[in-house]
Amino acid sequence: MSRLIIGAAAFLACCAHAPEAAPAPKQRQPTAEEKAWFDGLKNAIGPEWIARTEKAVEAHDPEGCRDFAVERHLVVEFVVNADGVFTRARVRESSGLPYIDQLGPATFTAVHRVSPPPRSLVGKKLPFAFNVNARPNPYSCAR
Repeated sequence: MSRLIIGAAAFLACCAHAPEAAPAPKQRQPTAEEKAWFDGLKNAIGPEWIARTEKAVEAHDPEGCRDFAVERHLVVEFVVNADGVFTRARVRESSGLPYIDQLGPATFTAVHRVSPPPRSLVGKKLPFAFNVNARPNPYSCAR
């Protein structure tokens, strides 16, 4: 069995991307209230993500030899309302593995609600990054 290392991290993108020709605008730094809310979000989403991912990896690549020679990253874009209910979650950046990609939005659906967010985040498309790295068992992977 592989050694599974799974992480969840939230990050805030505050500004739209500028066209290629224009210099990139500075992104606004999240407020202390926004940072605290994202920390709470990470604590709410993390356990559900870990449980779902461990089951999926065990079912699809238990030794971690095929799909996890490299660390995988998944970014889910979500929207939360003023009550803390997730109203939308979709894959923004694929991990390259469909069975991992489907877990991101499903995790938000399962958690369904978190503490009410700061007003500045309500109704906005926000990114949430997931990382998965199943370290192969060196004795079970053919070279």
